[in-house]
Amino acid sequence: MELALVGHVPGDEHSGNVDDVVRRLRADSWSTVYADAPASAVAYAVGAELGINIAVEHALSLSEVVRRNAGRSVVAVCDPEVTRAFIALAAGVDHDFVPVPRPGSISRLRVSRSGTYSLISLNETLHLHGSYSKKGGIE
Repeated sequence: MELALVGHVPGDEHSGNVDDVVRRLRADSWSTVYADAPASAVAYAVGAELGINIAVEHALSLSEVVRRNAGRSVVAVCDPEVTRAFIALAAGVDHDFVPVPRPGSISRLRVSRSGTYSLISLNETLHLHGSYSKKGGIE
């Protein structure tokens, strides 16, 4: 499964331009976007633009999202500190070794059926600078 974590600061619905995030995510196929209640407005916007399922949960557990979505590619909109903690857990390192992702950034993980995590990217931000085309490539 592939998990894309989109950094979002609760209370700031404009953190990380949603259009830029959607443009970057559009390059791949996603089945569902997950979020907790504070990030639900961003999740609804991303889900609507990508035409995918939206799941808002009271307490978003990224470990549970991974468990329920074997073989799928999903997006989770969450606080950058949650992204940082989850990546540290997946990598087996102290969270101090993982930089705090920027709001609107995208971090990607692949998870094998055996539960092995592979970090694909951390804190992707190129799309936030308007350099990413609608086709998913750099212009």
